[in-house]
Amino acid sequence: MLRPTALHVSCTRPLAVIIKDMELDNPIEHLKYYLSENINDDCGAWEYEHIPHLESVVGSLTEKQSEEFSRVIWDWPNNFLFELASPILFGGNKYLRQDYLFCKIFSEVEQSDNLDFLSQNLGACFYSLSPNEYDIEMLQRIKLNLLYVFENETDNYWINNYKELLEVIDKKITSANIV
Repeated sequence: MLRPTALHVSCTRPLAVIIKDMELDNPIEHLKYYLSENINDDCGAWEYEHIPHLESVVGSLTEKQSEEFSRVIWDWPNNFLFELASPILFGGNKYLRQDYLFCKIFSEVEQSDNLDFLSQNLGACFYSLSPNEYDIEMLQRIKLNLLYVFENETDNYWINNYKELLEVIDKKITSANIV
């Protein structure tokens, strides 16, 4: 059961509860509830309050909890996935397939601003994947999302990085179609 032990007032939702110091009987349910209570917080607290909290919870998941977390998050709202991407990648959980989860989140995200942000870490994560960690459908969704980012990018550094990554993805899609 979720029990808040500290209450705060959100500037976007009067008298709404921001569950920061909730008891972690079930950290996966905690994450989902925490995100649902804070997803619309536009007070600038994400970088310095919410993300570190999410990283802490994600980083503390046991092996069994990590397996469950990796299964259930795909049923959560798309904007929850985006907010979990950095905590998954930087939370330090040795039981999570961090690169795979990050790439899969990139493939699932629909909002353009979120894709722009996630694309900056996509290459490092994608190149770390082993061939058994992706399927053609995931590759195609990554490609479509990355094409959107590529077509709207103006910085030559990122254009070159995304172009190279798109070529690698195309090769993997082509070789997967041959097999």
